Amino acid sequence: MGEEIELVAYKRAFRETPNPAIIAGRDYVIRDVNDALLEFTGYDRDEIIGQTPDALISDPELFFGEIAPALYAGEPWIGSTELKARDDRFRYGYATATPLYDGDEVIAYGGVFVDITKRRRAEQTTRILNRVLRHNLRNDANVILGHLDLLRNAIEPGSKGAESIDIAESRLTRLLARADTARALEDLLSAEEEIDIKPVRVDEILLREVDAMRERFPNAKFSVGELPEAYATANTALTKAFEAVLENAVEHNDAETPIVDVSLNVDEKSVTVTVADNGPGILEEDLDLVLGLEEGDQVRHGQGIDLFFVSELMNEYSGRISLEPNQPRGTVFTFYLRRQSPP
Repeated sequence: MGEEIELVAYKRAFRETPNPAIIAGRDYVIRDVNDALLEFTGYDRDEIIGQTPDALISDPELFFGEIAPALYAGEPWIGSTELKARDDRFRYGYATATPLYDGDEVIAYGGVFVDITKRRRAEQTTRILNRVLRHNLRNDANVILGHLDLLRNAIEPGSKGAESIDIAESRLTRLLARADTARALEDLLSAEEEIDIKPVRVDEILLREVDAMRERFPNAKFSVGELPEAYATANTALTKAFEAVLENAVEHNDAETPIVDVSLNVDEKSVTVTVADNGPGILEEDLDLVLGLEEGDQVRHGQGIDLFFVSELMNEYSGRISLEPNQPRGTVFTFYLRRQSPP
């Protein structure tokens, strides 16, 4: 009696779930589908029963190359795919396929699809608009920079007008850099596939960025300790992360001579990079806000998007970044990366 009740409950749950779902036998032939799938795709039940799941997705090779092998090995499969409707339109979403057991024996396979077509379309539209806006911003900013150069030649050096031109040029250059960071952050957050991560030479990347900052900010003092050879889990985007933190240490520094101390340490499991400055510091209650870990108006902090990008990138690397007050003043940024053996 208990088994009959359990079976009835299972069938009801399968039939009434709002997401499209199928049941396939061990031969991968579809044995049953729920009403949500019929409504979603426009097929009749007898058109699907007896088919294999590859008939319902846009890329049949995905089923034979990934899904079926995972199920055969007794493992669930989770991923993105497109479900094919009767009108030849495709619905994008996430799918799960799972072995169904009776005791220790696999007796069937279940599959569920979650539609995110509208969300994906909105994300794609947003990305297109962002690209157009960044393109227009860069073009207009370059035109303005060109006119500022012409004005500089017509104004007496050292005058207030020349100083204003320098400030405007600096702000525009910074705005373009922020646009580049926004693009990198968008690419990172919208990536549908895992980003390419491999062992990289951290000490060499760090030294190159410090040298670049010395050229950009000749009035700042960069102190670099010994940099031992260090490989860690990352990719080329680590360059931009170091650039963002080093730049932040100078641009938001109110000291007469900005001082930035850089160090690198290696232990058995991690590579730690520390960047300490003598700037105004960040209030302890604002540390999570600056890194995007809490909601708020990050623009008022100045660091905003750059440090949020760094924080998200460290998450992709399975690492992290921390911010702490420096003594007697300033901020200490610390990167924690997973150590790797040389390739």
